[in-house]
Amino acid sequence: MRVRYSLIVMMGRPSSRLCFATAVLGCFLVLDGFVGLAPCVLAADLVEPPDPGFSEVDLFAFGGDGRFDSGAQLYAGFGLSGGVSIWAGVDMLNGGPARGGVNVMVTRTLGEGMDLDLWIDLGVHSATHEAEIGRADWTVGSEWSLVAGRLTPYLRIDWYDDGASHIVHLLSGLVVPVDPVELHIELSSERPKEGAWPIHLAIGPNVPIGRRAELQPELSLLGIAGSGRMHWAVSLGVILDPRREGRQTGR
Repeated sequence: MRVRYSLIVMMGRPSSRLCFATAVLGCFLVLDGFVGLAPCVLAADLVEPPDPGFSEVDLFAFGGDGRFDSGAQLYAGFGLSGGVSIWAGVDMLNGGPARGGVNVMVTRTLGEGMDLDLWIDLGVHSATHEAEIGRADWTVGSEWSLVAGRLTPYLRIDWYDDGASHIVHLLSGLVVPVDPVELHIELSSERPKEGAWPIHLAIGPNVPIGRRAELQPELSLLGIAGSGRMHWAVSLGVILDPRREGRQTGR
């Protein structure tokens, strides 16, 4: 995933997939619709910095049953020097007022095949459709990944705060190359305001389209202990990456 942190709601609070990458976002990002209103990463994927310069544009659309919000997300990525990158974009949920966000990420290599990403995401919600300034939110997060042969496991944690809610989101994922695609499998949860922790499973391939684009479809399932129900959501992302000559597995 490039970093895409948006506000999707799962179970009563904000969650991921962006994303910031949700990841993370994002979405994860990233649960009222996915639980309330938290950051979320919108596609199951690693957090990845963009190439130097203006090098990436990500467009996502998502929707699901009553537990998940529907909407769209558009983000652009800018790679700077020293492992620093910036993302900027806008999220729309359920046809309501927009959220504009800026994400700053730092990527560091810890060893052979091992990377650590740290980020902070700041967002402002328009109070009305006329884009008057409403509430603000922020997210801090990190992701650790390790290339282990053909597989790439990763762990992610982020903290979301909008002044009224404070949400900790935990995620573990695995990249499995299934030529010509990368299959991403993620299991995540977040501390609920009350009751049992929800279990969120996301599965999606990264499908290259030529040398400069990629599709990221995803299926998400959400289970809550004692509820007796399984909730679902789907998303589709289009990644335009004009400076890259195709993606490589992992990093």
